[in-house]
Amino acid sequence: MRVVVRVYALLLRLYPPRFRAEFAEEMQGVFEDALTDSVRHGQRYAALWCAHELSTLPAEVARAHWHTRRGQAMNSHSSRTETLLALSPLFIGIASLLVRPFATGMPAWVSAMMAVAFTGTIAGLFIAGLLKGLPRWALPYTGFALIVLVLYVHGWAGNWFAGAIKPLYGTPYMGIAQWLYPAMLWLSLPIAAVLGALIVAVTPPFRALWNRLRQDWTLLSFALYGAEVFALLLAFEEYRGQEPYLVIGLLCLAAGVWAYLNSKNTPQRILALFAGITLALAVAAVGKWFIRPHQTHWPSDILTDANRLNEVGSTIVLWAWVVFAVLAPSLLELLPHRPTLSPSGQG
Repeated sequence: MRVVVRVYALLLRLYPPRFRAEFAEEMQGVFEDALTDSVRHGQRYAALWCAHELSTLPAEVARAHWHTRRGQAMNSHSSRTETLLALSPLFIGIASLLVRPFATGMPAWVSAMMAVAFTGTIAGLFIAGLLKGLPRWALPYTGFALIVLVLYVHGWAGNWFAGAIKPLYGTPYMGIAQWLYPAMLWLSLPIAAVLGALIVAVTPPFRALWNRLRQDWTLLSFALYGAEVFALLLAFEEYRGQEPYLVIGLLCLAAGVWAYLNSKNTPQRILALFAGITLALAVAAVGKWFIRPHQTHWPSDILTDANRLNEVGSTIVLWAWVVFAVLAPSLLELLPHRPTLSPSGQG
């Protein structure tokens, strides 16, 4: 009987690699159980059963290869759709920034309708993603929603934290205060994301998402990548004339999304997210350096070169916290994954 089991394990190698990774272990177990049961009915019955199973195997292998090739063709199309859906909020944001100069003289209701259209589209796509069990393209929308929740909590808790570190300003430790102030917001983000993942783990409709996260924790980082839009907006808080730099920054974030979705391994995916964040906030730092002297609505005593350097420095601090917040969940990749056995590992 062991010889038959080994032969069957070898024949399973004829199936496509992805099919083997997903089904080979289960098929091997079912075959062994059925073979054991057939032996109880006698050697003749067991021999006829084995002959039947092995005779149908070539057709099953051919069918599996056909479905795999058909699936790859469909995945090529769905990959383009997935990329477009994931990039939609960024493209909508870019479009709204590009049309803003033309809406300056228009009635207030036009701006209000544009804001409603933007928010409604994002919310609609997010709800569609929820209904589909949060496929990969919908994950950045969850980061977008999560940062809104964290900002709401930060609104009342942040005042307490700002008061706690206020004595550091005006002292030699002011630099420490500048590092600590963004910490509460951006450290809260990965903590909230991990808590959300644990909730997903015990929610039956999202159990498949939990399994995907356990196999690739960079998906959680990809979800948090959606919060980077707020980081870009916060970098230009109270500035005027920042629209061109926001557009370029959003394009950098879009490039990061595209690179992530087209990456083939974990290091490439992490690098794609890191590069998108770094390029976007580098654009913000350069933009603040050039447009700060033109902020005529600010007091003239804060438009000095020293303050320009300080603003660039604060953007670098923001970059460091955002990189940590977004990529921290990827460190969970160091944890052992659920093993996937192949036929070669069967006895």
